[in-house]
Amino acid sequence: MAQPEVAVIIRSAEMLVHHGTPYASPAALAAAHSWRAYDPYLPALIVFGVPRALGGGMLTDPRIWFGVAFVATFGAAVRIAGVPRPVWWTLLVTASPVVALPLAVGGDDLPVFGLMCLGLALASRASRGNWPWAAAAGLAIGLAAAMKATAWPAVPVLAVLFAARRGWRAVAWFGTAVVGVGLATDGITVAAQPAAAVANTVLYPLGLAKAASPAGSMLPGHLLAGVGTWGHWMALALMALAGVGVGISLIIRPPRDAHGAGWRLALGLALVFVLAPASRVGYFVYPLGLAAWLLLSRWPELPGDLSADRRAHRQDGAPRTTRGRLTSSAG
Repeated sequence: MAQPEVAVIIRSAEMLVHHGTPYASPAALAAAHSWRAYDPYLPALIVFGVPRALGGGMLTDPRIWFGVAFVATFGAAVRIAGVPRPVWWTLLVTASPVVALPLAVGGDDLPVFGLMCLGLALASRASRGNWPWAAAAGLAIGLAAAMKATAWPAVPVLAVLFAARRGWRAVAWFGTAVVGVGLATDGITVAAQPAAAVANTVLYPLGLAKAASPAGSMLPGHLLAGVGTWGHWMALALMALAGVGVGISLIIRPPRDAHGAGWRLALGLALVFVLAPASRVGYFVYPLGLAAWLLLSRWPELPGDLSADRRAHRQDGAPRTTRGRLTSSAG
């Protein structure tokens, strides 16, 4: 039994195959008077419904390809991060309730989440001095952002990381890759009917369309939006303020490495999902999954930071300070 998003992706894929656009026009949306006519997903995610649009059979179910994409991207991220026994950990995370439950009934967030983990793993390589990895991180994050807006916060977080730790050359590589992937995957489809794309992918998720999303939860943003128009705008304002707060924290105290950037991203996403007017508990697969990924990966610190210097002193046999006491490396 699939959640409605699976049917939406299949229907949009059929429209893409037969009509060249996955989105209903503003006039068609107004005539439908139903949330079922909307599609909040970007073209790169709708591609997962193309096999079903071209034919039937169990193997054409988008959930199967969501799962394949997640296992491939998350497994690659685990291997790049140097986690021991990467196959075992990939299977364990996939079988965990955080991943297995959404995969069984929907799963459209999982390819996005897997690409975000892959982007963080590649950014870890770039932040340790090999700047061309920044372009590879941009390809992964760009593809995730071309699938769903939930990946967009990863772009400024990693851009600040590269600017603070590797310089503007790495930022340029990263940004060019992100924009290039977005234009290659979504550009033509969105440009064909920009008004339809905006109505479906921007106005509808923000609750500004003629039909409201059926997504429901006990989260504060949804409860505020249910009060009335003023509550809806208050929820949007609080969500914007949370995003601005995280952005200011990035500028005042940039993340030291990709591990720190990942924690900042998880915090920002959690705040956005709590305050969004049309949010649901299922979105927390992102912050919860990222937290599990960050605890699993445990990237080393950047060369030159305090922890790295302290380890170097210990290896040289120099004294070190522990909780205010001067001790030797042998003690």
